[in-house]
Amino acid sequence: MLALIVVTVSGCSSIRSRTETPSEEWTVYPGVQQDGSDLLKAFEGHLKGPQWTMAIVVPFLIADTPFSVILDTVALPYDAYLVTQNQGKDND
Repeated sequence: MLALIVVTVSGCSSIRSRTETPSEEWTVYPGVQQDGSDLLKAFEGHLKGPQWTMAIVVPFLIADTPFSVILDTVALPYDAYLVTQNQGKDND
C-alpha cells in the first residue's frame, strides 16, 4: 500500500506545475518550487479547505519533494530550453 502511495504521488508537484504554469512564466525546477509554495501556504494557514487537511497534505508534500527534485532534474534540459525561448520572445 505504501509503495502504491509513493508511486502515485511521486513527482506530483512536478507534473502539476508543468500543466498549470503558462509558458511565459516557465522556470527551472517548477515542481520543487510548487512543493515549497504549497508547504509555505500550509504553514501560513492559507490552504484551501478545512484546517485538518494540513495534517494530510503536508506529509505528502514533504514526501513528494525528493521525487520532484529527481523529475525536475531529468526535465532540466527541456525546462532550460523553454526558459531561453521565452527570454528570446521578451527581447523581441
